[in-house]
Amino acid sequence: MKKKYDVFNLKLNKEEQELLDSVERGEWKSVKNYKKEADFARKAAVNFLRRGKTIK
Repeated sequence: MKKKYDVFNLKLNKEEQELLDSVERGEWKSVKNYKKEADFARKAAVNFLRRGKTIK
């Protein structure tokens, strides 16, 4: 049986806590064209991960 995690009692490191505080203060804004931006980020991640493969 999988262990359930209580997401409200997680221990955050300093960087994670700063990000959460920033979001809660409303400093983040949504993008208007989410689908296009998500696709761009996905392709960038795939290309980045491909660079680590050795070509033989």
